[in-house]
Amino acid sequence: STHGDTRMIHFTLPPHADASTNATTSHTFSQTPPTSATTAAIDTATISTTSTTATISANTIPSCYFDLINQISHNITCTRFIDRYYLYDSIYNSYDTLKADLLSAIPESHPIRVQTYPRQLGEQVQMDLELSGKTLNPKAFESVVSVVFDGTQYFASVTSRQHYTFGNFHQRSGLGIENDPVAVSEVVPSRAFYKIKEIVERFQIPLQGKRCLDAGASPGGWTHFLATNGCELVVAVDPAPLDPKVLALQNVRHISGKVEDHVSDITKLSPFDIFLSDMNVHWRDMIKWVMTLTSPPPPATALIPIREGSYVILTLKCVMQRSDGALSTVYREAEEMMKSDFEGFRFVHLLSNSGRERTVVARKKSAVST
Repeated sequence: STHGDTRMIHFTLPPHADASTNATTSHTFSQTPPTSATTAAIDTATISTTSTTATISANTIPSCYFDLINQISHNITCTRFIDRYYLYDSIYNSYDTLKADLLSAIPESHPIRVQTYPRQLGEQVQMDLELSGKTLNPKAFESVVSVVFDGTQYFASVTSRQHYTFGNFHQRSGLGIENDPVAVSEVVPSRAFYKIKEIVERFQIPLQGKRCLDAGASPGGWTHFLATNGCELVVAVDPAPLDPKVLALQNVRHISGKVEDHVSDITKLSPFDIFLSDMNVHWRDMIKWVMTLTSPPPPATALIPIREGSYVILTLKCVMQRSDGALSTVYREAEEMMKSDFEGFRFVHLLSNSGRERTVVARKKSAVST
């Protein structure tokens, strides 16, 4: 359903479902998440744990609920567009009825955290709870009161703290590593990890047994993902240090310095199947530099050999180009600069790109196509 600028997705789980008997494919979105940041962002996901009931219960959460939240929190699109989720097990047409059930459902002496949508609804709920002698504490709480109003009905529940802590994946800045369960479990070195993760998954780029050159690799977000997802070797080139956990990977070779100052060392480890760079330089300078290294005009030969059909993946820093028209010009010019030796261009705004970044993915032409 839609309320103002917010889309609410409702998931309904079976009443006493068990994770072992519910295939993950049975938990599906009733509405496809948006595919770009220009689409109205999904701000709320409300999750029902039972059929429509008349009263609130704090102990009706089936185990497959955890399966669903786990799937959502590990999906890069969901964690970008879903701002917050609210667990509910009851639906009300009247606020007065809702209030009466809330007061009876909250355990005595339990400190409470209230989360509502719209946010201003929280002021009314908190005031009513305080006037009835309930203790509010948004940090040291034991129960969570969730209420969502979609303009017609109220969706609500009272649950224990564990259900709030387990599933809250509110992202306050980009994909916020400190709040991202994937980052916590995989201990990624930087937010750049999510850029290459999305690229590989989105374009189905094969990594098994591949050799990669990550130019400007520090602190190692891209290198970490590639090295832990099947690549035979990742050569990370940067004057700055790599994160210790990246350096510890056996298939990572760190060359401390600039690419152009270590050509002979890098060439010994070539040819490469993937050339990538997330360096903070102007997009035009980035492309000129890559072409000089990999595809100089004849009679010069490439300083860094890359295989035919290999991928080049570059972050383009479009500092002054923010409008659609200006970005289209960037794409045309970038392709013009690279088309002599590369093909299959894809220009995308990744979920992990900043507003001033775009990413280009292309492939090295074969000798025949050239």
